[in-house]
Amino acid sequence: MRTLSSTLLAAQQANSHIPCIKVEVKNKMAGVTRLVWERLYQGTESEYYHGLTLAGDGSLIRVRITPSADGCKLYRQRVANPGSQSDFNTWTYTSQYKLPSNNNGCLRR
Repeated sequence: MRTLSSTLLAAQQANSHIPCIKVEVKNKMAGVTRLVWERLYQGTESEYYHGLTLAGDGSLIRVRITPSADGCKLYRQRVANPGSQSDFNTWTYTSQYKLPSNNNGCLRR
């Protein structure tokens, strides 16, 4: 059980009570906005090298390289309005394969 300060005890025992509450909610920690991530897509692509960026217009740009068994091909994707209803399955093959590598294979992890 918590103990109340003398001022809170006095206010609690006073004849007139005016309930008042003020709640402030901020999505910040130490002055920095806290990002809340949301999974939009559970992909079927093989786990390998990939990258993404958000363009100035809000679209999502993704790139990926396939494993050496698939020829180290480079694919790209642009999702105009990323969201839960967006299509993340369409990839464009860039006609580039055997990308810079080491040990006669694709990039190593």
